Amino acid sequence: MKKVQTKQQLTESLHNLHKLLKEDGTTVFYPPIVPSDCRSYDQATADYIRDQRLRLYLKSWVIPNIEKAISELSK
Repeated sequence: MKKVQTKQQLTESLHNLHKLLKEDGTTVFYPPIVPSDCRSYDQATADYIRDQRLRLYLKSWVIPNIEKAISELSK
């Protein structure tokens, strides 16, 4: 029973992550803390870099590992 519930929760999480990436919802994560005296800080560039790094992390590590866990639970 726990295996089935875990598989359902992982599948739901995977679905939510795909939806988050599709809807450009990576802005739901907290922005970085930047000192107020940093004159070279550009908000648009920082947002773009944060978004791309988060997408890369989700696509290259989080999503494949969730898929791997789901396939292991299916056995």
